[in-house]
Parts: sequence; C-alpha cells; structure tokens
Amino acid sequence: MLNDRLLHTPQTIATFTRHQIGTVERALKMFIGFGLVEVLTDGAYYMVDIQLLIGQPSTEENGKRKSVCG
Repeated sequence: MLNDRLLHTPQTIATFTRHQIGTVERALKMFIGFGLVEVLTDGAYYMVDIQLLIGQPSTEENGKRKSVCG
C-alpha cells in the first residue's frame, strides 16, 4: 500500500523500483507461489513475515547506534 487509499500495482512497483513491469509481474507470481507474498481481499500485496526478510538489528548494533547518535 502506498497509503490508505492507493494500492501498489505491478506498474507502480515497476516505476518505483525501475524494473520492467514484466519482471515485477513474474516476481510477484513467484513470491506468491513461495508464500512470501499474499494478496489481501482489497487487492493489496502483503509481505508475510517481513521482519524475517529484512532482518532486525542485533543488540550490539543497537548499542553502537545509540553511542554514535547520542
């Protein structure tokens, strides 16, 4: 979702990521097939277990970030 009123479509994802729309459509089909992405009832794409995909900072990283930032 781009915001609460505008859904991402394969075209908008292609535009934002600078990839061809065919590539985005094939990737979405694969992600859905692997169970990484679900299509919600309103048509929105939902990334399942997003935290597992992007990772979480470790306690050590958080400590370094706090000491550098303040």
